Amino acid sequence: MGGCQPAIKEEGCNNLAGKQIRWIIPHAVGGGYDTESRVLKPFYEKYLGAEIFLDNVVGAAGVIGAKTIATAKADGLTLGILGATGLMLSALTEQTNIPNPITDFTILGRVSRSWQVWVVGKDSPL
Repeated sequence: MGGCQPAIKEEGCNNLAGKQIRWIIPHAVGGGYDTESRVLKPFYEKYLGAEIFLDNVVGAAGVIGAKTIATAKADGLTLGILGATGLMLSALTEQTNIPNPITDFTILGRVSRSWQVWVVGKDSPL
């Protein structure tokens, strides 16, 4: 992926200054991911010197947006926010048509932590 190499430095990402970044939100306007993105946007714009366009790509419980991020051109100009929990479940059940959060993305950071527990019935093979 493009962007800052080897990592974002204290002085910012000069190679993104003046560029336009598409930020994919795989859920509807007004939800948690949308709200978090709107709160973060001005800070990233200031730090990167880039203009960020928020793009809510909805459908299939976030899978369409996740696929949009996973298949974007690897130039550092398409970023996104997503919840990996549902995608991890799909990976564990070997659903290959759904992006795997471990192999199909570069994780840049965590916005928040959610204490969820995955459960299955006692007779499940998982």
